[in-house]
Amino acid sequence: APIAPRLAQCYYEILSEEGRRNIRYKTVFKIRPDHIFNERIPHVGDSIAFRHPEGTVHIWDDQMAVSRRSDAKWILLTPTVAYSTCASEDDWKMACGYAYSQQSFEECISDGALVCETMRLILPYSGAKEVMSLPWTSRQWESGRVTPKVSGHFCIK
Repeated sequence: APIAPRLAQCYYEILSEEGRRNIRYKTVFKIRPDHIFNERIPHVGDSIAFRHPEGTVHIWDDQMAVSRRSDAKWILLTPTVAYSTCASEDDWKMACGYAYSQQSFEECISDGALVCETMRLILPYSGAKEVMSLPWTSRQWESGRVTPKVSGHFCIK
């Protein structure tokens, strides 16, 4: 099943769980299920989500996203719109910011390369003020095991 509708389902399940248990989560950490972490990652609330103002979403392309709970809708609901809409040049400019100037929109169209991470397209369609890159690196996965020579925090299987 496509990822965007499943992310939206997670958002509504969070709301349901918060209502059922009379709680409110502080942070949201979205991660694809095909990752293996090689070391303990820091608590995403204190080390990432709360270091920046509300409205900030931290991403590692479509692999991971972290935000305050108040910004969960930008991570979990907005991809449904962003991934099903044909982004315009202005949308990409807003999404990419400075990274956009390194490659023109015409070059993007001609060679098919993205001008920046696709998940950044949540910016034109959400109330998020900023998208920042997560400070993690990935390792390569070869023959069912982690390649020890390559440093990184996690593996994508």
